[in-house]
Amino acid sequence: MDTAFWQKSFASDVNSTVPAYDLASIVILAVPWCTGTIIGLSARAIENNPVWVLYPNTLTEQQVNSGMVMPYVLKSLLGTGATEGLLVLIFMAITSTVSSSMIAVSSIISLDFYRTYINPTASDKKTLQVSHIGVVFHGAFMAGFALMLNYAGATNNWSTYFRPIIACPGIFPMMLTILWSGQTKAAAILSPVLGLISGVTTWLVLSWHWGGALNIQTTQQQLPGLYGAIVSFFSPAFFSVAISLARPSRFDWRIFLKLDLITEKDSTQSPPQSTPTSIAGIATAETDISDNEKRPEQIANSHKAPSTAEMYTADDSSDLDNVVHPMSPETLRHVRKWLRIASVFFVVNVAVTLVLWPLPLYRDYIFTRSFFGGWVTVAIIWHFAAMGAVIVYPCYDGWDSISTSVRGVAGELRALLRRERAKA
Repeated sequence: MDTAFWQKSFASDVNSTVPAYDLASIVILAVPWCTGTIIGLSARAIENNPVWVLYPNTLTEQQVNSGMVMPYVLKSLLGTGATEGLLVLIFMAITSTVSSSMIAVSSIISLDFYRTYINPTASDKKTLQVSHIGVVFHGAFMAGFALMLNYAGATNNWSTYFRPIIACPGIFPMMLTILWSGQTKAAAILSPVLGLISGVTTWLVLSWHWGGALNIQTTQQQLPGLYGAIVSFFSPAFFSVAISLARPSRFDWRIFLKLDLITEKDSTQSPPQSTPTSIAGIATAETDISDNEKRPEQIANSHKAPSTAEMYTADDSSDLDNVVHPMSPETLRHVRKWLRIASVFFVVNVAVTLVLWPLPLYRDYIFTRSFFGGWVTVAIIWHFAAMGAVIVYPCYDGWDSISTSVRGVAGELRALLRRERAKA
């Protein structure tokens, strides 16, 4: 449900998207598991030693919940430069994620909301203006929401347990929307809402039951957050299937072949010679009649953006039979092959990383010395493997592009120096 992942996947080729996301789904465990294990044990090992930055004080529960363990460990072992590096790392990660999120949300506001429900005849120029407003609005909302949580006393630990409860209800409806043509419009809309209500209700009821009250302290307990996230994750799948089967309908995927491309120019001011249908920027000819041969009302109608309601009318069925898919049969077979690979990998990955490995440990079990040593050893190995996957391998994989860019920049600099010498 991370909009940054969606933006990057849609902009990438299938040959790189599926392998990259499969690899990332494995190495991402290095963040909560490996980093948490290494940094947490390091803090426990040195917090009673004079090298500890807070010595003789140890970490408080508030400091742990606020995510201060890593900065204190780095400050104690490596000095101020390490904490400055951590701040740069966090800044880069947040700005990258927020950038993709703002672009995605602005597209949702301008296309899925404004152009669909408010002004279906909006020009491309007007749609882009609304998109820019969406960027500003989303940025202001995120900043305001973060300040609200801070002043309310919410810690990093609280947000970690709260976030999946809010995000998980959309996962199964989104998967079914993409992979199952039987999911209905009502199911896609209602199931995430019902799942969210179910998850939040479970979270708050269990927080009150085990904590005796509803406040920041009781709602950041682990078990209420866990069970709330589980309900948020699985209940929408039940709701979606039940609603879809209660009033079934079929979705015609060919509708996406009629999507229009949004351009910087206002098409009502500078109409093109023909109106293409396109998918991901690949156009197919719709007509050979030039605008000069059309009547004025035909030109106006040909450049009017179709609303979602117009796209789903029964009159489109005959048009869809005549739409030519921009991808070749060979390309489509290639895409379907990667879909099968991604589906199998998804099932295996979830079974191993969520079921077979962690769930058996969810019991009254105390690690033996050998098991604990193996746990830490695997965590360290996994962490270095993740570093290789996200730091070293991209440089190797993109070396041709990197070297070409470096040579191009170097050539430009040499040419600039030669011109400067010639002027001198």
